[in-house]
Amino acid sequence: MAVRYPLVIDTTDNNKIKELPLNDSLNLSTNSIVNAVNITASGTLTVANLVVDSSSVSINGNPIATVAVTNSYTDLSNKPILFDGQYASLTGRPTIVSTTEDLADVSSTQATNGQALIYNSTSGVYEPGSVADAALDLTSQSISELSDVAVISIATNQVLKWTGATFANSNVAFSELTGVPTTLSGYGITNAYTKAEVDAQISAPTGDLKGSVFGDDSALLVDGINSKLVGPIDTNGGQARFSSLVSQYSDLASISPVTYHGMIIHVHSEGAWYGAHAGGWYKIADVADSLAGDIKGSVFADDSTILVDAVNGKIVGNTESQITTTRRINLEKINTSDPEPQLALKSETNTGGFGTSIIQVWNNHTGTYGQELTFNRSNGTYAAPTTVQSGDFSGSITIRAHDGSDYTTIGAMHVVTERIDGTDDIDSEINFLTRNGAYASTYGTMLKLGKGATVSGFVQFGSYTTTQRNALTAANGMVIYNTTDNKFQGYENGSWANLIA
Repeated sequence: MAVRYPLVIDTTDNNKIKELPLNDSLNLSTNSIVNAVNITASGTLTVANLVVDSSSVSINGNPIATVAVTNSYTDLSNKPILFDGQYASLTGRPTIVSTTEDLADVSSTQATNGQALIYNSTSGVYEPGSVADAALDLTSQSISELSDVAVISIATNQVLKWTGATFANSNVAFSELTGVPTTLSGYGITNAYTKAEVDAQISAPTGDLKGSVFGDDSALLVDGINSKLVGPIDTNGGQARFSSLVSQYSDLASISPVTYHGMIIHVHSEGAWYGAHAGGWYKIADVADSLAGDIKGSVFADDSTILVDAVNGKIVGNTESQITTTRRINLEKINTSDPEPQLALKSETNTGGFGTSIIQVWNNHTGTYGQELTFNRSNGTYAAPTTVQSGDFSGSITIRAHDGSDYTTIGAMHVVTERIDGTDDIDSEINFLTRNGAYASTYGTMLKLGKGATVSGFVQFGSYTTTQRNALTAANGMVIYNTTDNKFQGYENGSWANLIA
């Protein structure tokens, strides 16, 4: 059979058709070699998977054993004989003895009941003998190794006690002892007092009693060592009389306001009471005379000016209150009928004049906002407020004057709800009202400010000469009356213009 070489296209030499050069590889990627009769390789044949569809395979002319194809143990040749699991089939096996006498290091002497095998160093074998003759070494053993002993976390002075099932380590309670003495003399105590003797000493002591006093709950009431009353004193309706005073204020230096926090003491030279608080002594009150029961009378300042007039029931002095976030004056009164004034300020000496108001509010800080006067309005009740309705007055400031008969309203400012449509969705208006004669007929809204401004009555604009007008800081939308030109003028688009030609 002739050997032929395949033709290939040499892409490196202008695609010429040539025989496959020596030492080149034939790339058959994604291709197959089929129906080949014989494949001869002089080098290594490397394949990913080798499948041989044949009943016989030879290597170097030698056929492969059947077991290489069948993978069956029965196809092996020269197989070993497997062990059948029987002791008798073993070779070189030891002889199993049936009695201890058959052992080489055990005497053939027959043992009797109760004997044990004890090693005899002279004969070199174990012989039957009494257990009493055995020298047992238990130095390395522990009592807890006994099956009926359970020792757990043993402590000093504990003993083994039978629990009914095992011996366990435990303390011995005094109540478990038997045959104990029933008298003090039985314990060898000869200098003790009996209960009857102690009761007799308490009920009719022959001398002073010294020591501490304890309550039924074992709380210390009298400290006999440090000579102090340390427990709370509850007279339960009775009287506790004691003197708590020092001669002068300097004597307080010897009494620690920290140790005796809450103590009240009288300084006799001043006629005053002081209280211990926050590490210091603070004056509580001065006494001008003896006191008993309720304190009645006027109150005077340190400069002797009267603050509270007890005779006429009035606060007549100047009252100053610093209102902070923690100090507030709450004048709260819920009226179910006609309103009653909760705070009425009356003055018969304020004759008027600019800056002489009855109420003045100071707000001294560097922020943007000043003080506020807030009116909170709702329907419903104070405890359960409900939504206001259109037309409801939410706050008013009313000015009244006396007309010879009574006080009558001469002007007011009302803030009125115009529309409400949910949370933070409210329209309102401010009405300024004045009087012009009889209340019933001419008391009306003079100026209404809401989404626009409504004026009932005339409006008078400021009158300025041309020189005065030009001195104004003008802004678009300003309106004046020019007395030089006798014209209404408005400021528009950066200059003044006549409103009427």
